[in-house]
Amino acid sequence: MASGLDTESIISSMMAVEGNGKVRLQLRQAAAQARQDGWNEVKGKLSALQTAAVALRSAATWGETQTVESSDTTKITARQIAGAAPGGVRLEVGQLARAPQRTYAFTPQAGTSQLTIGSTTVDLTAGATLDDAVAAINASADAGVYAVNVGGQLVLSGKTTGAAATITASGAGLVEDTGKAKAGLDAQFTVDGVPGTASSNVVTTAVPGVELTLKAVTAGEVTVTAGAPAPNTAAITEKLKAFIDAYNATVDTVRGKLTEKRVPDASTSADARKGALFGDPALQGILSNLRGQIGAVVSGNPEATDALADLGITTGDATGSATFSADAVAGKLKLDTTKLAATLAADPTAVRRLLGGGGVDGFAQRFEGALTPATQVGGTIEGAATAAGSEVTRLKDAMSRLDSRLASREELLRKQFAALETALSRSQSQQSNLLGALGQA
Repeated sequence: MASGLDTESIISSMMAVEGNGKVRLQLRQAAAQARQDGWNEVKGKLSALQTAAVALRSAATWGETQTVESSDTTKITARQIAGAAPGGVRLEVGQLARAPQRTYAFTPQAGTSQLTIGSTTVDLTAGATLDDAVAAINASADAGVYAVNVGGQLVLSGKTTGAAATITASGAGLVEDTGKAKAGLDAQFTVDGVPGTASSNVVTTAVPGVELTLKAVTAGEVTVTAGAPAPNTAAITEKLKAFIDAYNATVDTVRGKLTEKRVPDASTSADARKGALFGDPALQGILSNLRGQIGAVVSGNPEATDALADLGITTGDATGSATFSADAVAGKLKLDTTKLAATLAADPTAVRRLLGGGGVDGFAQRFEGALTPATQVGGTIEGAATAAGSEVTRLKDAMSRLDSRLASREELLRKQFAALETALSRSQSQQSNLLGALGQA
């Protein structure tokens, strides 16, 4: 270089100084993006919480259920399939249903052959053995039988039980051993002394609303008892646990956003993202609203069941004689399942009304309504997230314009330094020519 200057280093240094503005824009963009992400995360938690609240009043949650029990499950088992009359019935089993069975001698054929099982044809290859025939029959979904090789004989058992079930089989090399034939049988039983039959050991017509599975002949009576219809305590408990889990997850997220502090003079994107919603008044208002709804009384219910605390849903004790609990201080909920079970047993209708499942507005409806201003389209959260997103877009556009200006500036600097080098080179050439001319004079 004519100037002897490190042009690249000079240009890089100058561009680095002028590029400081872009770094500041990038940090501001990271902070704005963190605000948008933070609000979207909070909305996701609140939406899940709202869904859990809806489940508390759902008809599916409050559908009545019955217990159906057998006094001897080795002989008869029972399960509810529809509404059953509460009380017990006496059952005796005199005979189990059975599928028909036929036994055949089988002789392999030199050529290809066929077996006809009922109305289904099974093809056999030349020289097919008994085991080959068994495999071919079992591979046919339409044959309606199970095949097995028993002591060198082909035994066919029907797939359907009952006296009306039959098996027919024919074909070259197939001869029935009629002495081993077994007819299908119907199940025979009595219900409170009244005889009944069924083609299957699974009986749905003997006791309305109950499916019986007959497992053995009884030597005496077996009692099947249907309980009175009642709310499904297990289902209600699970829905309340799901609500509490969703609530606690929301509290953790919101408190985390509110308490995460900003990093002063952040120099990295990671630091710039921290504390994006620190102390945000709107977010603080959402948290306060949640806590207020949990502790509020639902009017119209008896005093003993007019708040979640009456169901055993509380934040626990944070002070006093109780062991200190950070979760209680944070306002997270816990469930006393023993208290819930006792309250449900004492007055399930009052619990249903409290939670909003009784056809009138209760806790669930009120809680959903309290969340709606924040979670709805165009609501508080969407507005805040949209504003942050607009800031992100604005900063991206600003950085794009800055990149264009920096590129133009760098191009100009390179042209200026190139012109400087050209001028210096020309000057040095002229000086050399002048000195040469003077030396010859």
